[in-house]
Amino acid sequence: MLSIVTGAFLCNNYYLFNDGQTIVGSEGDKLMNIKEMIRKIFGNILNNNLLTRSKTIFSFIILFAGVSFALSGWNSRSLLIYTFIFTALLLIANYWEGHILYRYIFSIAALILFYTLVQLYPIKLVHFERLVFYIPLIIAYLLPDIISTNILGIVLAQLFSTYFGKADSSTILSDIIGIVYASAALSISFHLFRKLNFERNKYLKASITDSLTGLYTLKYLLENSQKILDKNHRAAVLLIDLDHFKQINDTYGHLIGNKILIELSDLFKKELMNTNCIISRLGGDEFVIFIHDLSDNQVEKIIDRLYLSSKHKVYSIDPALPPLRISFTVGSAYSNEHKKLNIQELLNQADTNMYLNKFGEYKLAKKNLIPNVELSARCKQLLKTLEEKEAYTYIHSRYVAQYSAELAIALGFAKERVKEIYISGLIHDIGKLFIPNEILRKPERLTYEEYLVVKNHVNDGLNIVKDMNLSEVMLNGIKYHHEKFDGTGYPNRIDGNDTPIEGRIIQIADAFSAMTIKRIYRDSLSLENALGELKKNGGSQFDPSLVSVFIDLFKDKKSAV
Repeated sequence: MLSIVTGAFLCNNYYLFNDGQTIVGSEGDKLMNIKEMIRKIFGNILNNNLLTRSKTIFSFIILFAGVSFALSGWNSRSLLIYTFIFTALLLIANYWEGHILYRYIFSIAALILFYTLVQLYPIKLVHFERLVFYIPLIIAYLLPDIISTNILGIVLAQLFSTYFGKADSSTILSDIIGIVYASAALSISFHLFRKLNFERNKYLKASITDSLTGLYTLKYLLENSQKILDKNHRAAVLLIDLDHFKQINDTYGHLIGNKILIELSDLFKKELMNTNCIISRLGGDEFVIFIHDLSDNQVEKIIDRLYLSSKHKVYSIDPALPPLRISFTVGSAYSNEHKKLNIQELLNQADTNMYLNKFGEYKLAKKNLIPNVELSARCKQLLKTLEEKEAYTYIHSRYVAQYSAELAIALGFAKERVKEIYISGLIHDIGKLFIPNEILRKPERLTYEEYLVVKNHVNDGLNIVKDMNLSEVMLNGIKYHHEKFDGTGYPNRIDGNDTPIEGRIIQIADAFSAMTIKRIYRDSLSLENALGELKKNGGSQFDPSLVSVFIDLFKDKKSAV
């Protein structure tokens, strides 16, 4: 019997040190009533959801002991009932790993019951003889100390030696020494391996969780979400970006900012407590949530719930200051039986949708006046390619199209011309398809050679669309959007008087969009600061008369900032 326990112990620790245990990183321990707890214990012994493999293995050892116990008194209904209770108590004690008090309570209760049964049912005790070693070794695993295990062993040795008629001192002493030796060795071994496993899990947890919020890291999410997607599960990715969070850090300091990030993370965990999901911190003020096995409508309801919870959440940062409210923008992407995407594709699509949803921040009153624009198949394909290559440039182009059309409407242009300017804004940077991403995303100042590559995107764009039969209005937006009003722009250094108005419109929209979209290596400017930059550069970089009209479009928004 000792060899069986020792083998099970080694097998148990093989799993601990080779497969590892599932870490519930941020959900916390949840109290539950006894009925629900017992149901989950027995259910999860079979499906291995909540119990780790090590727990499951030892649960089967306990069940084996219970079955052996029951077989000894199979013809006694009361003994079978008591045996079931005894086994259940040990299983519950095994379940409460990390809760020493609960393990002691249930373990000692099981032992008292076992001792009582031996006293009440002294029949067929020959079948119990091996349990004199077996029970103490189970307790050696459950309880983290040697003393209680050895006391138990001594009591059981005396008890069984008495009932077997072997009450002479030498026999009892021999049994006691054997039990004390085995239980001490096992207690120390279990303690050392438990401590090693605790340290291992601590470092494992640190490697897969964010040190500030306790959420999972992006690496953990990428690895585990892809495994779920590979099994053809329905899934969704939510990418969450906080609005104006840099202003909070600059105004109140990073300690307050960190406190808000922690509270917001707790809000996400609370709202998604009963959802199949992985919540991770992307970095800074961005979060990613991977949800699986829910319909698209259910995910949309979750998004609405997050927005609603955030709307009613206040952050008390200082008793002397008014509480803060934090808003965020969510971008979502879905993978289902009709459209299967990998995790990287889901993240890219969610990132794009998140930035597009931020249109609401600087939405203009005349947006509903922009005519419906039907794009050609070639234009759609080019934009899709641009989105896949460099999401920022695609998002930026959507902004430029929006702002250019708004300005054209304000200038009284006809609907068809507004449509053409809108399309021109969408494809004005299409030549960037030929620029390496390393240059497009470079946070440092470009070298002279890299700057020449970037400047070529205007002519490259014209070459890409030369066979698309675009109107002159559309081509003007592409050709002149990097010229300057004072004639110092590129590629042709044409001044404002000779630059077509479509080019001058897109110049303003292009600059404003670039200033107000957040990049990985820099934060966006506020609305007021971005409009200030346009006004400051009116007459040099931009047509000052068009700048004035553009600023007027944001009059209501500016006053609200």
